[in-house]
Amino acid sequence: MPDSRLLPLRPAQTKQDVIIGSSDPRQSPSSSLKLVLEQANAGSSNTCRAIHALWNQDVKEVTSRMYLVEASLSASQDEMARCDEQHEEDMHKLRTKVYVLEEKVHVLQEDMLNSRQEHYDFSQELRAELHRTRELLHQITGDIQVLKDNESPGLVEVANSSEGSDSASSPATPEAIDAWGTK
Repeated sequence: MPDSRLLPLRPAQTKQDVIIGSSDPRQSPSSSLKLVLEQANAGSSNTCRAIHALWNQDVKEVTSRMYLVEASLSASQDEMARCDEQHEEDMHKLRTKVYVLEEKVHVLQEDMLNSRQEHYDFSQELRAELHRTRELLHQITGDIQVLKDNESPGLVEVANSSEGSDSASSPATPEAIDAWGTK
């Protein structure tokens, strides 16, 4: 693919005074091509020399342009290689970061599951403790009731002697326990 910045090797059109195969003198008016062409009209040997000089000049021009294109291509390839290396290095760094973040997420998930289990176990322990406390409170209330009944047998008989009363079979209320304790 030709580089659009480079001048064409041959002109698109030729004038009558330009030998076919030579460079267009309009491209570089200070060039000695016109002089060479004018001298070429002097004779056939001069024409061959002029054609040979023009050919050598075209070869030099092609060679220099080829070197420029090759240098540009080489620089582009070097830049692409450098960009590829940088891209690979960046991708490696990103993969490493992703791996570290995945490990952190895994550790956090394990910690969350462990804390859920600990919370559940603690909740179960609290429920069991609450149940034991309620049973103990119920037992203490029963023991207090038994002690009250043993200390004042007269009150129990009075309470039992009233007809239509269910006080003997119902549990004692805190107000009743306080009232019995003050007498």
